[in-house]
Amino acid sequence: MKHLLNYIATISLVGLTLTTGCLKGEEVNTTRIGLALSSAGNSWWHTATYYAVTQASSLQQPYFLANADSASQQQIQLTAMAYPTLQQEACKAIILSDLGQSVDSIQKYIDMGIDIILFDCNIPVDYTCRISGNNAAAGKAAGEFIRTHLPDPATATLIIQVQDSPVGTTRAEGCKAQLTTPVMEVTSKAYTQAAGKKAMEEALAAADGAQIGAVYAMDDDVAIGVLTALQEAENTTVKTVVGCGGSQTFLLLIHTTAGLNLATTVYSPESIEQCVDIANTLTIQGTQPAQKEYITEMPLVDRNNAADYINPASRY
Repeated sequence: MKHLLNYIATISLVGLTLTTGCLKGEEVNTTRIGLALSSAGNSWWHTATYYAVTQASSLQQPYFLANADSASQQQIQLTAMAYPTLQQEACKAIILSDLGQSVDSIQKYIDMGIDIILFDCNIPVDYTCRISGNNAAAGKAAGEFIRTHLPDPATATLIIQVQDSPVGTTRAEGCKAQLTTPVMEVTSKAYTQAAGKKAMEEALAAADGAQIGAVYAMDDDVAIGVLTALQEAENTTVKTVVGCGGSQTFLLLIHTTAGLNLATTVYSPESIEQCVDIANTLTIQGTQPAQKEYITEMPLVDRNNAADYINPASRY
């Protein structure tokens, strides 16, 4: 691809691998943007990272990419983006996904003159722009679906919460507000299939595991891991599993799986391209975004409409 970066340098900082790209023949300059994103080990974030890098390359926009697994790791990466070194200038704008950073730490970068663009999160700071799915509404839709698809009114709902995920907390709160039956919560280490499988196995092995009739996984990768655990355990108690994201793998399962009530709420990782476009106009043209917030609704997809969302050409 002719617009892809011709130069990629990898630097190691406190044991972390961070990637920075610039155009051939150019020195790193103050038009660089930071891409401080969640771990690419999750397929949604892996795809979002692809779209962010591809869009930056197509715009000939210098960038500094760093995917993080935790708030502490992300803080080190943000420091590298915000402060210049002998090798690079500081980033003029940072596209940020929230892994639980403190308000003060993010506001500090804003006070330094760095434009913060929040992606799929909501931090109460003076950000330049926020682009996100409506995660509270997604959680509410999941809760409504679970409430109407519980196999028994007394059956419990398991909510799998991922550590260092404020967005997950928002979805969970929206879901719980719709439920009138018992709720069990477990914490997972990551939004991955393996983590979802492990969380489900541990929940089933608990003393009250037999009471679980529905699972809110809050991510499609996690939901697939949950289904794997249920299949291996030959479980027949859990009848409802809800994810989030809209991965083609999970959409196909929603469409074809009999005997289970599967659903997800859809938000395309491709939406990060708008963040890159805004960062580009900020750093290159000095133009502020037309709106401070762009919030997208996340429609619920179940067996009734899954076919409308299946797209073999999708990267996610």
